[in-house]
Amino acid sequence: MNSKWKLIFYSIILAAITQVVLLQPAAMLQTSNYESYINSRLKFKLEYPSDWKIFELDPSALSNLKGFVSFEPLKSEQEFQADIVEETPVISIIAEQLKFRNITINEFARLQSDNIRYLFSDFDFKLENKTEITIGNNTAVKIVYTFVDPYSHGDLKIRNGMEIWMIRADTVYTISYLGEKDQYFKHLSAVQKIINSFQIIDQTDRQAKSRMIPPILI
Repeated sequence: MNSKWKLIFYSIILAAITQVVLLQPAAMLQTSNYESYINSRLKFKLEYPSDWKIFELDPSALSNLKGFVSFEPLKSEQEFQADIVEETPVISIIAEQLKFRNITINEFARLQSDNIRYLFSDFDFKLENKTEITIGNNTAVKIVYTFVDPYSHGDLKIRNGMEIWMIRADTVYTISYLGEKDQYFKHLSAVQKIINSFQIIDQTDRQAKSRMIPPILI
């Protein structure tokens, strides 16, 4: 995917963060029990906190994009009572049609890392680390990075980001976690549980009922 589309995805993620702050001011954090999310169309399943919001995006107008799903935590009761307006971090799963049949996951991750570095080159981008990991029996590559929020004015805000890429057949999956520094680390433990539970659905699992939420267009 070229840098143009990557910029669109990051704009979608940043816009989704704003949507939660502006459109969900009365939402309150409840008990964090985990429940299953199954998406038969995009062929993946995971466990997520039951009190988190789910957003789905219809990608029909975007080339190569099969689907986009994000999970976002709600405000805590203390934040709600204090009327604290903070951006909430977003973990997103992006499924795309793979253009290059013979590309390895390490080659793909290198191209995507270069794209991200280029996109945020004017915003003090720093690559913290890059590692090869295993998620649901799939080899994946993870990078962790920081950059200065391009939408901040005056007081500069540091954003933390994590990207994980894996390939299955003709589909590449990107797990993206992005948020303001304090909020990023506040929810990192829950996000890691989501990531650890991620599995690509095999043919034998595809008849499982999909939990589909009406998409929120942003």
